[in-house]
Amino acid sequence: RLSRLYKDCEDGEMYKYASGKALGDYTYAYENFTVSDKRMQQLCYIIGDLHSRLDQMDKARSFFYMAKTNRAGSNIMKRQADNRLDEIKEKLKQVKHP
Repeated sequence: RLSRLYKDCEDGEMYKYASGKALGDYTYAYENFTVSDKRMQQLCYIIGDLHSRLDQMDKARSFFYMAKTNRAGSNIMKRQADNRLDEIKEKLKQVKHP
């Protein structure tokens, strides 16, 4: 939440810092806690979003893919993850072919 405030204030440096701290916390939870499959889908989506904010597109893509393919997860979250995968694909195309 704090990173979004920094984004609204157009403080890019603090936005990245807060996103990185959140990523560390969510990654710790992903690696160390047992959660339901439905919660795992949400966790993967959030981690994918945080990686995306930090321009770590390969890692973001991996976590969005896990959110999309989670069999126990919600269809809405699967669609959101699929949309984010499409966004990453387009972003990477623009980088390769400006």
